[in-house]
Amino acid sequence: MLKNKRGFTLIELLAIILIIGTLAGIAIPNYRSSTLKAKIAVNMPFLKALQSDMINYYNLTNALPNRLSQLSINKSEFNDSGTHIPTNCTFTISNIINHPHVSMDCHQGWNMTYSLQKTPLGYDFGERTFTITASGSEQTRLQKIANSFGWEGSENTYIIE
Repeated sequence: MLKNKRGFTLIELLAIILIIGTLAGIAIPNYRSSTLKAKIAVNMPFLKALQSDMINYYNLTNALPNRLSQLSINKSEFNDSGTHIPTNCTFTISNIINHPHVSMDCHQGWNMTYSLQKTPLGYDFGERTFTITASGSEQTRLQKIANSFGWEGSENTYIIE
């Protein structure tokens, strides 16, 4: 009775492992790119809001803010170091008079920076850039993501519209 029951041969098992490995090799990079693209898309509104808040703060006080806590962002979404709790990206502001900006670093080899531009009446929206600090295949992946958003730029810096 047991003679009719057969298991899988070694060749069949190796073929299945090869197929699964190939599918995983295709799926994992696509998954990483998708999650990175989603992280960028989710956090961009925070950068825009911080940039606007810095301009509003300057218009009200005639000075640039020193800390995120001085802005009107939803403080419950950030921890003390300026890290956005749901996405683990760190937001910082710089109040350097000749180059004030807000930036986001998600600790994955890239960052985004939104600058404020000095005008005779105060500050206005400046350049918005996506900067890649990665190298090799990570840099190529990030460049493809930047291009998928339609951002134009050089090898490492893209202008965000």
